[in-house]
Amino acid sequence: MKFQPPEVQAVTGRVVPALRIPDPQDPETDDDTLTDAEQKRLEAYEAVFERHREAFWEEGKALAGIVKGHLHRRDYPSLEAYLEARWGGMSRTVAYRRIELWQVGERLSPMGDINERQARALKPYADKHGFDAMETVYRTIVETDGVKVTAKLVEDAVGALPDGEFNEKKTVERVRAFLAGKVKPAIPGPAPAELPSPGEQVEKFRAVIRRIRVDRLRAADPAARQELADELRQLLAALENVGE
Repeated sequence: MKFQPPEVQAVTGRVVPALRIPDPQDPETDDDTLTDAEQKRLEAYEAVFERHREAFWEEGKALAGIVKGHLHRRDYPSLEAYLEARWGGMSRTVAYRRIELWQVGERLSPMGDINERQARALKPYADKHGFDAMETVYRTIVETDGVKVTAKLVEDAVGALPDGEFNEKKTVERVRAFLAGKVKPAIPGPAPAELPSPGEQVEKFRAVIRRIRVDRLRAADPAARQELADELRQLLAALENVGE
């Protein structure tokens, strides 16, 4: 089921036409110019920040479109500069956290007022079983009378589901049993350190690079310097080949 925004929506006490958020697309040119179509998409994405900032997934979809299409390329040399100027100083890390969740939010928003924490609790299940399975879980929760939907409840409901292949009927039964108090979520072991998101990993790597003082490495053993240089070249080659 593809989400279609409502024709009108209340924003800051007023009823205004709902924004149509274009799907992210690749760049249409190889240089810094924008085509008319790209300019229109950029304007639609920036309108999200200006008028729909309360919806995390709308921000995420708009940011995904800007990043995938490199739509900042004409006026700003980097995504960081663009975010600083046009998105209220949002960090690259926060932007990528929004991008990570927009498809979850868009898919589930017609069923209720899903927030970012609830979407994050469902994301691993969607990654493992797909969006249809994720929707089945969330729909079962929100359609159960007397249930207050919170991120903790969603997380525990997902934790009560068995491993293995997804089965819609059994999943619905299991979620309902959990909500009725008949099934408990799995007792977690020691919580592993949460892995940083792809955006956070990039930011951490950038921070490490900025702290390197090449001039101070001159005193190091020449063989060690050469080994470090070789490892950095290998890493650079791996980064350039990501996604190919």
